[in-house]
Amino acid sequence: MPIIEDSAGAWDVNRPGASRVVTSLGSGKPLDIGGGGAVFSDTPVDADIDVWSPGQRSRPRPASSPPLSVHALPALMQAVATAQARTQKLRLQVPALLVQLRQYGLDPWITQDSSAPSWQFIPIRTRDARVFEHLRYSPHADLLGVCAPAPRPLRELPMLGTRAEVAQGPRPTLDLHRNWILLDPLAALDHPQHLAAWVADLP
Repeated sequence: MPIIEDSAGAWDVNRPGASRVVTSLGSGKPLDIGGGGAVFSDTPVDADIDVWSPGQRSRPRPASSPPLSVHALPALMQAVATAQARTQKLRLQVPALLVQLRQYGLDPWITQDSSAPSWQFIPIRTRDARVFEHLRYSPHADLLGVCAPAPRPLRELPMLGTRAEVAQGPRPTLDLHRNWILLDPLAALDHPQHLAAWVADLP
């Protein structure tokens, strides 16, 4: 069975065994052409293409959208170049930012993998609900692109929950939605004063 990798937030991350890469092309995504999505593969994907219908997250079975127009290719090529430049910049600058976050008393996620992350977000573990609330709803949070993980795992979506192909994996022992904060590294690098104010007076 081919492995489909959702790379909307993981552009340029290599994983062995992923024969197809599915990525969003919407505004604000690493590959941004203003909308749509794409499937990249070394093998044909025609059998997985389905006519679009509304309600992605409530439909009974998953399906890919129709193919992009050939006229989208120039914009896609520029988006790839932009994403690669962004990833290269972040891989150079984020290690120092992680040190700074730890100096602020935060607990950013650190990969043990040899493949460097693309750093669309920096996951930060929050030790309790008070820290989560402080960081998530700070007046500086919006400027720093702070958000929380989606409250529901993918396996609980109607289109995936009953499909045998979806790997279940171990059930989490923590409420991941309230134990992690996601920080936009570009915003943090561009606004160091707001970053310092964001972590000030942590409970």
